Amino acid sequence: MPLFITGWKYAEEKHFNGIVVFLWSIIAFFVPIILSTADLAYLRRTGGFFRIRLSRDDFKLFYLPAWKRMAIWFLSTVFSVLLLKLMGLNL
Repeated sequence: MPLFITGWKYAEEKHFNGIVVFLWSIIAFFVPIILSTADLAYLRRTGGFFRIRLSRDDFKLFYLPAWKRMAIWFLSTVFSVLLLKLMGLNL
């Protein structure tokens, strides 16, 4: 997350272009979140993100573990940003 914030500031300061900031947010924020929180093996077995039919097992086999990983990601992001601010790095 600190790398994402630094890249965002750099794109705003050097390029003055909303498209560059938008592309940076997709590359550095959304792609890592999807890759780190989604269980890709489960998605491959069941047909991918965009399948229409949902099963009863999806909630406990996919959604709950993904939410747990997302909570861990969020907490680590908050702690790393706060720690870097305490160390004096201006984010």
